[in-house]
Amino acid sequence: MFFNSIVSDIIQQIKRICAKKYRKGVTMDKVIPVVVIKDLNDTIPTLKALKEGGINCAEITFRTACAAEAIALGVKEFPDMNIGAGTIINLK
Repeated sequence: MFFNSIVSDIIQQIKRICAKKYRKGVTMDKVIPVVVIKDLNDTIPTLKALKEGGINCAEITFRTACAAEAIALGVKEFPDMNIGAGTIINLK
């Protein structure tokens, strides 16, 4: 119960910070949550929780073996969210 309250408070704070500005149809987020997906099965529940909390963007780090698949799955399942790749060190 206490943990849920903390998570709820954090989501509310991020929602306030994540106010979107619209410019020629493109959204600009002030804060983008950084998400580390270590297991592909965590992709949908994680992005769903962000979306339900009113956060429509996420940066999925490229530090795990399933990062590319997680990004592809996220883009497919949540087309209205802005999902990007982070921690890209080189082109390989």
